[in-house]
Amino acid sequence: MDVDAFVKLHRELYDRLNEHFPTKRRRGHTPNGVIETKLCLSAAIRYYAGGSPLDIMLSHGMSRSAVYDSVWGTVDVVNKTSSMAFNDDSAHFPSHEEQTEITKGFVAMSAAGFDNICLAVDGIHPGVTSDYLAFASSELALKLEMPNNNILKSGNTMVGENAWVETPWMATPIPGLNISPTDDAYNFYHSQIRITIERAFVILVHR
Repeated sequence: MDVDAFVKLHRELYDRLNEHFPTKRRRGHTPNGVIETKLCLSAAIRYYAGGSPLDIMLSHGMSRSAVYDSVWGTVDVVNKTSSMAFNDDSAHFPSHEEQTEITKGFVAMSAAGFDNICLAVDGIHPGVTSDYLAFASSELALKLEMPNNNILKSGNTMVGENAWVETPWMATPIPGLNISPTDDAYNFYHSQIRITIERAFVILVHR
């Protein structure tokens, strides 16, 4: 990212950054002084690009906890900035019209022609929190469990790995080793359409 792009991004996020990160020194909260929002944003971008927290600590003059605060704080800031929303009207989940476009993308990726997938689910969580528990307690999962919800377009589904539980709105791999050739083929193509999302998370956590 060049300087002009960074300055433009910082300007776009400026108000939210100042809301999220302290801009004035507070007793007991900022013992070493306030970290400028440009420094927080820079540390976050460097981390997203694969930078080591230790290197970021040295180059940005901040503690390890401040690095992680910058990383996750910037995620929150971006999520709250309407101009950077992925979905119409800054909605937390794609509209039915957007889901139609997303399913077309999955059809193009799927050699099996899966034509009703609107989301591939994966995640990273603190500590030893399991993927299933993290998702099951999320706002999205709780809404999907509500009767007569209108989140997913009729006929659409999401896909997740075998850590998830199969539901009317979540397609998971067929468990077991001694499965039929048809089930084995389903698992292969199911994995094929998840793998891009999983690779993105692998890069993010530097595995």
